[in-house]
Amino acid sequence: MMLLDEPLYTFEQTIDECILGVTGNDSLRKKLIASKDDFSNAGMQYRFAAGTAELYAIQPVSVGGDPIVINALKKSELVKLYEQYFRASEKPARKVYDSILNSAQDKCPFCGGIGTPRNLDHFLPKAHYPQFSVLPSNLVPSCRDCNMDGKGKNFATSAEKQIIQPYLDNQRFFIDQWIFAVYVAVDDGEPGVFKYYVSPPEGWPEVDKQRARRHFEGFDLAKRYATKAAEQLGTVLGQIRSMEQADLDISVIKSVLLQPAIETAQFSNHWQKGMYQALCSHYTKLENAKLSTPKKCPLCEGECVFVNYFCPLCNGNGIVQAQLEIDISDYQFLKCPECDGRERCRLCSGKGLISRDKALEMARNRP
Repeated sequence: MMLLDEPLYTFEQTIDECILGVTGNDSLRKKLIASKDDFSNAGMQYRFAAGTAELYAIQPVSVGGDPIVINALKKSELVKLYEQYFRASEKPARKVYDSILNSAQDKCPFCGGIGTPRNLDHFLPKAHYPQFSVLPSNLVPSCRDCNMDGKGKNFATSAEKQIIQPYLDNQRFFIDQWIFAVYVAVDDGEPGVFKYYVSPPEGWPEVDKQRARRHFEGFDLAKRYATKAAEQLGTVLGQIRSMEQADLDISVIKSVLLQPAIETAQFSNHWQKGMYQALCSHYTKLENAKLSTPKKCPLCEGECVFVNYFCPLCNGNGIVQAQLEIDISDYQFLKCPECDGRERCRLCSGKGLISRDKALEMARNRP
């Protein structure tokens, strides 16, 4: 679910490097040389099947026995090709192995970069597909959890069970977002939890929706993503609290802190993107709830009336809508509660207006 660039070495170049390393086994060396065109054809078959999401349709080799797989090469010889002449540190082909492993830049593509690749995983396992034992595009840098617990030696037998191939699969898996999260807050002020889930775009083929769910569940991404997000949550909540204490609105916090983190996520389905989207949605709901909750009228400060007439702002309710923007300076003077502007009024001296502070004082001291 994290796209990898195709390996620098071709299948043909890799076979040539393996042949250079075959010493003391002239029979195997001759078989490899004679089978180069067959390897090339197998590589093209793999590439076509991966591009059309039909790797599951390639027939596996029987686990029992030692059948001939490519030209005169037996299954055991193709497995040995990987273990003794490709992976072995002293062999020329080891540079191909290292190039593929290093190309992931310490990020496992199966789990979205959470784990660090320590070795190469056979996307189609060599025990069942030995013809691809040293095919570069079948070798995926993988962390231990994904290699051992997530994928293991399993392989798909139907279209919907096929996990995502990091090199050659449909671009929709890497461009479109299909992993999301919600943030569940707790009432006691402690950090909440994230719940990740799969929601593929509506226009996707049904089989691809099933494949996305299969990948998500097979590699336990709900738990692994939530754990990763939880590690960062305390820091983010601390930043939000500091910004709130500086009297910054939630809208500002979202635009300055949360939205940039969404936009800078490493790829569409990275755990960070889902985490910050969930926080942004959470604080948007809080903002909307705050705006929809009435607040005490700032003009009469909840007194409702100015002695003998209703507050002109709240109309005697004592509350106003929270989102209402009010400039108190617009209400510097209010209607005199004792006259209509008659001459010699003891409060307003015939002006008909008194200061807001005076009117508020009278409201509070009324019998």
